[in-house]
Amino acid sequence: MKDKQQVISAISNISKQRHVFFHFLKFLKPYWVHESVVFVLLILGTVSSLAFPYIMKIIIDDIFPNKDYELLIFILLLLLGITVGNIIISFCSNYLFAYIKNRVMLDIRSHLFDHLIHLPLSFYDRNKSGDIVYRMSNEVDRIQSFITSSALSLVHSLLTLIGLTVALCWLNWQLFLVSVIVIPFLAFNIRYFQPKIRDITERGQKKGSEVMSYLIERFETVQLIQVYNTYNYENNRLWSQLNDLLNINMQNVTYSGAMRSISRFLTSLTPAIILGWGGHKVMLGVMSLGALVAFLQYLSRLFAPFRNLNRLYIALIRVSVSMKRVFEFLEIDVQKTTDESAASPFSFQKEIVFANLNFGYNGQPVLQDFSLRLEKGKKYALVGSSGCGKSSLINLLCRFYESDTGVITIDHTPITHIKLYDLREHVGLVTQENQVFHDTIWDNIRYGKPESTPEEVHRAIRIAGLDGFIEKAEDGALRLIGDRGNTLSAGQRQRIAIARAILRDSDILILDEATSALDSESEGEIIANLQALYEDKTMIVISHRLSTIQQVDEVICLDEGRVVEQGAHEELVEKKGHYWHLFRKQLIA
Repeated sequence: MKDKQQVISAISNISKQRHVFFHFLKFLKPYWVHESVVFVLLILGTVSSLAFPYIMKIIIDDIFPNKDYELLIFILLLLLGITVGNIIISFCSNYLFAYIKNRVMLDIRSHLFDHLIHLPLSFYDRNKSGDIVYRMSNEVDRIQSFITSSALSLVHSLLTLIGLTVALCWLNWQLFLVSVIVIPFLAFNIRYFQPKIRDITERGQKKGSEVMSYLIERFETVQLIQVYNTYNYENNRLWSQLNDLLNINMQNVTYSGAMRSISRFLTSLTPAIILGWGGHKVMLGVMSLGALVAFLQYLSRLFAPFRNLNRLYIALIRVSVSMKRVFEFLEIDVQKTTDESAASPFSFQKEIVFANLNFGYNGQPVLQDFSLRLEKGKKYALVGSSGCGKSSLINLLCRFYESDTGVITIDHTPITHIKLYDLREHVGLVTQENQVFHDTIWDNIRYGKPESTPEEVHRAIRIAGLDGFIEKAEDGALRLIGDRGNTLSAGQRQRIAIARAILRDSDILILDEATSALDSESEGEIIANLQALYEDKTMIVISHRLSTIQQVDEVICLDEGRVVEQGAHEELVEKKGHYWHLFRKQLIA
């Protein structure tokens, strides 16, 4: 029974590997015309390269004995023409191949990037950014190299093998049978080392992604390293990981080198055997010297494709690991978050309703039987202690995550029945992190609406209170803000993010601690501007500042994933309930 299960598992793995392999081969399909031309050029190049040994046979057996100098000159000119033609063919095929190679790399990376940015945030919670970058960079490089370089090499090797087999059989089929006696031993050699190389390759690529994750995380927190003087500690940790990677790579080199060395030894035996037996035939007069020389030249070329196929097999083992690791991302279903069959167009007219929501992270409940109704045109503040579910509620509304149970509707339409693109077109979100790009202030703001006019951008800048800062900046709005905006203050980054959301002019504006880095006066001024700007739209504010909360129409107080109080700020303070206690502990402080 156990053996049967192992057989079924092995068959299933082979089937999946074949599916993964053919999935990546589809990237070659758009370039079939170029590939066809390369294929024809390879045939011509192979035929021309096979002509030289036979011409040597003619020279030795016919021209030299007959002392035909004119024919010798003709043959040499013919060889020169074949060589020139081969050079031209090689240049053209290499040029076309380089074009295909670079286009395929572009297509794979673009396809993978587009897939990744559509995945829900839960995917990024489970995977390190370094591992994602490693797979998108290093693993894709291996895949692209294999399905282009290796595919071309495979075709060339097979064509060469076919041509050489025909030539050798034609010259002496008995010698040919003797020359291929080592092939079963070559096959056994490959079969023995295959699982070892596959295992060590997978370990190496996993360790490589761990090292990249480590480096990216350290560069993102370099300030922490410097302030705590943990240079030696981090160096030692990195050295340990790099040393592990080195040991794995050396094991890989050992196995791969052993397999190649054994193959080289086996193939080196054959010419000696052929020379001994063939030389005896020449001495007996049953085989010409030219035929033996041509046979040995063809034979010397026969094992080059075999060695090449051996290298290709090792490359296949390695690339199968890369394909598996990349396909793990590609097979994650994004249909749930990009439902093209959903209702469209969509417009927000009346209300947002959260009905009986239950949601948690990794089995830890956050929202429990949560229900809430928000009206269009009103301004709301979500308050509560950390972990009560404020940001989770926003994540569900934007469909960064899906609720475990319950439903969110906009104008009685479940948001899962609204195209994700349309839903997010109606939402402007500003978080505490205030993501900015290494670009100019202007382009960071225009990111919210790339097709916006300069007048619209200037208006957003003014409402966000950025105009004074931009006027003093040396390059104005064209100032580069550095990686993650590190040349700006936290407040300036927040103003850029707010301006970006203002420019988007969405029906729903969400501010999740979006003004935490601003002083109370600046925050109050921005909130007042937004109140006027979003008079007929919905605004949801998550904040711990009294100056912000007092300006909204309604305060919603959450505790342990439920709404415990709801109403105007003054009403809730007078009730002296949960909100009042929270206000006394946190807001005043």
